[in-house]
Amino acid sequence: MKKLAGLLVFAAVGATVLAQTPQAPVFRTGIDIVRVEVQVVGKDTLPIINLNPTQFEVKIDGRTRRVRTLDFIDFSKSDPPPLDLKLPTVVTPLGLLPVATPLERTFVIAVDELSFRAVGGRSAVDAAQKFVDRLRPEDLVGVFPYPTTPKTLDLTHRHVAVRTALAGLTARGERPMSEFNLTPSEIVDITASDKDTFDEVVARECDPADLNCRDRVFGEASQLAGYHEADTGRRVMALRLLLDALARIPSRKTLVIVSGGLISTDRTAGRPDITTMTHSIGKDAAVANTNLYVLHLDYNFFESSGANRSPGKWTDTFRDSGLYAMGLENVAGAAGGQYLRTENATADHLFDRVLRESSAHYILGVEPAPEDSDGKLHSIRVKVNAKGTTVRNRTYVVIPRPRR
Repeated sequence: MKKLAGLLVFAAVGATVLAQTPQAPVFRTGIDIVRVEVQVVGKDTLPIINLNPTQFEVKIDGRTRRVRTLDFIDFSKSDPPPLDLKLPTVVTPLGLLPVATPLERTFVIAVDELSFRAVGGRSAVDAAQKFVDRLRPEDLVGVFPYPTTPKTLDLTHRHVAVRTALAGLTARGERPMSEFNLTPSEIVDITASDKDTFDEVVARECDPADLNCRDRVFGEASQLAGYHEADTGRRVMALRLLLDALARIPSRKTLVIVSGGLISTDRTAGRPDITTMTHSIGKDAAVANTNLYVLHLDYNFFESSGANRSPGKWTDTFRDSGLYAMGLENVAGAAGGQYLRTENATADHLFDRVLRESSAHYILGVEPAPEDSDGKLHSIRVKVNAKGTTVRNRTYVVIPRPRR
């Protein structure tokens, strides 16, 4: 308990500084120290314990920085705080949100309602509800449906209320109209000026007597690419609003994005090109000190093998499925998070992994160099000298200027 008491004091010092600079997860002791939360898991996806400071290598903008302190937080073994403990709150764009203590975890489940149709939506909700049931009573949790963004976010210990909120979500996804039955890979190829794909679609869809058909095929490919880019823009705006709110909370957060896919090009000059947009989400998550999991419930694989597919075109079917994955992979990668995918009828095993991996983490106190403390964005990388491990940490940090 002495160690836990020390952590409470440690966090209180950090909260004081973070309240002044909400997007800079930093605390101060006698000297400036950057607080970096790190997940280290083994091949079995269970947290690795008993690591020491010398096993961590931290680089800011590619230059090595000293790890001065190291704490290991194991939620499965720590004594939980009383549930009636009144938590401090911070003002955010989504309302007043509570700040968890070091012995509490904060989870937000963000469900992309427009990416699911009936079957996939029901499966996503069921898996999310089971995940909430397995959380500790003292864990704070909230639901964020998007891009139909709510005006508030309710982070609560009342898990029954969270189950009810999940049950009220609606699968709103629908395919855009297509005169020529264009698949995602055909949209990408045609907008990338791939003549072979264009000619193949024209031969399949156009009556030779229809002299305007070729122009309409190209026009539709461009139009559908623009539709997907605009659709992604709505999602990005909603998630950035959420991350802006989470950035005001100094404690560590875990954001679980649940999506049916986000189409992005896999070739130069092809569209939809959403790389910049998705990268911005990942960067915001990193700056907000939010651990990110992107769960891809890929039910599009079976739907993509539609009637317009000829036998032997399974290569394109797999590619279409990959295009739905690419945008989500970019989001997770930019934040130093984890992308997890399933094509099964259930996502229970994905949520199980989130629960296992988030059961413990390390807190590193890293000493920055004077040039790091400029209030600007810096890349940060953490490696661990231990075989068979996977390390996850935020990929960017903002270090305030020294006080005068």
